[in-house]
Amino acid sequence: MTLSHTLPRVLVPLTIAAGFATLVWAAVIQPGNTWSDARVQTRAKLVGQIEKLRHSLAELQAERAQISSGETEGIFWTAERAGEATALVQSEISSIARARGLALRSIAPTEPRKLHSVTGVGFRLEAEAHLDDLMAFLRDIEFHSPTLMVERATLRRLNRVGQNDAQPVIFVQLDLLAPLRLKDSQTEAMQ
Repeated sequence: MTLSHTLPRVLVPLTIAAGFATLVWAAVIQPGNTWSDARVQTRAKLVGQIEKLRHSLAELQAERAQISSGETEGIFWTAERAGEATALVQSEISSIARARGLALRSIAPTEPRKLHSVTGVGFRLEAEAHLDDLMAFLRDIEFHSPTLMVERATLRRLNRVGQNDAQPVIFVQLDLLAPLRLKDSQTEAMQ
């Protein structure tokens, strides 16, 4: 037998085996690896979300313990009169908005009211900002001490002709409540 007769007999089975191996790789191993990678990524996302939830839960439990123990330092805004508290809170909200790049359209006090047995001064805020700036502002409000509570929020994306910002511009309308403790007898008058 010559090499020219032996070579096709060897190459044909090797070619078939290589084709079969490629087919197995493409049909079984590659999709399995992709599926496995997707599962690992999904698990990592879920673990991150669980950690965020645990952190939020710990903060809420600490706040609840603080309120239950009677330690209300840092929760209530304190002032001699309701008008003074209104001006103080409004000034603080404006400062936070300015620091975070919000373009305030308006910030107006609303009637003092109760929310879950807490009396406070209310505000309606209207502003527009890039999404990242708005998120930073909302984080500052959420973790502010004394407390600022968001009662209601309305968000709407603003579409402006010819504007090519990397971040969308959002219009926001917030109803905020600042829990209030007056230093004199006006506390009973508000309740």
